[in-house]
Amino acid sequence: MASIRRDLDAKKPHATLDRLHTYCMKRFASLVRKHGGGECGHDDPLHSRVGRYVKHFGAQRNLLQMLERIIKSSISVFEAMNDIRNNKSLAHDNPELIDHDEARFIFDSITAILRSVDGRRFED
Repeated sequence: MASIRRDLDAKKPHATLDRLHTYCMKRFASLVRKHGGGECGHDDPLHSRVGRYVKHFGAQRNLLQMLERIIKSSISVFEAMNDIRNNKSLAHDNPELIDHDEARFIFDSITAILRSVDGRRFED
């Protein structure tokens, strides 16, 4: 994560969001496996991986309704990230790229969610 943040600090927002998306894809595939959701397919979009994680993780834990709602709401955030990565980053030959301030806000928001997941606040 530190190297991804360095890209953003170096004013490379387009590379940052592409790399952040790749990190999230791998992280949620790992979490799905860990919580008994099987393997994610190569073509499974990010929001599907997050949804599978939420489903299998939630089935193993008795989460407070508020926590479950917050975790489930993050699915739509990651779905929107697919569009940003595909249409506003260096992942493809996109004519219009995201600006630095927008990328910083997206990066900060996504990493706030990941800190809870990666920090294992909701993990066993």
